Amino acid sequence: MLVYLEDATTQLLIIKNDISKNDYQKFFYDYFISVKLGTHVLLREYAFVSATLHNRQSFVMQYYICFNSIGKIYEKISLAEYHSYALLLCSDFPISVMKKNFVEKCRNVFKSLASKHSNTVVTSSATSKSDAKLWRQHKSESVHCKTYLQHISQSCKESFID
Repeated sequence: MLVYLEDATTQLLIIKNDISKNDYQKFFYDYFISVKLGTHVLLREYAFVSATLHNRQSFVMQYYICFNSIGKIYEKISLAEYHSYALLLCSDFPISVMKKNFVEKCRNVFKSLASKHSNTVVTSSATSKSDAKLWRQHKSESVHCKTYLQHISQSCKESFID
């Protein structure tokens, strides 16, 4: 709670010249409503996003809300592309965090899928050796969006239940 009181006070001091003294109560009310809704982490620095469990859960939920439709449009998206989406919400979001979580969780999901479907064949439409190499590289750096987003959704549900 202290983190949020300090942050609310800091935010108020930043905009104190833009609001009247009568609006201070409304400012704090709006701030804590945004904390409750989880929108308080949008467009904030990574130090704030990672400061509390609630902030981290809120960031994941906001990321999912903002970008879950991407999985419906594209079949595969690379880690760099997922990271670029995170940067839209948090401009200094480190790729190392994304790599660690993204790769570990996706590896586990895809290992379980692969064990169930060991006879699946994936063909490339690449015509030259260089095209085939690029395709394999992209394939190894990408994940299926729907599966990844389903996993994130399940993680969000589980973390908010705890």
